[in-house]
Amino acid sequence: MSDNIDKQPNFINSILDKKFTKANSDFGDMMRNKVYAAVNNFKQSFKYVTHKPKTLEVDTAMEKKIWNSLKHF
Repeated sequence: MSDNIDKQPNFINSILDKKFTKANSDFGDMMRNKVYAAVNNFKQSFKYVTHKPKTLEVDTAMEKKIWNSLKHF
């Protein structure tokens, strides 16, 4: 009879330990998923914008005038 009483707390502790272990692993999975979702949302909030360099449009008539004026030197 005393053996049965001694085993009862161990049995209850093992049940509670299993439930807490399961709950702890579920909580860890849930938090990992939330962190990944938060990181993805953070990444998507930024937009990568490229700046195109401005191209210089040179007037050919003006360019000829400049070259002609430089020939005198």
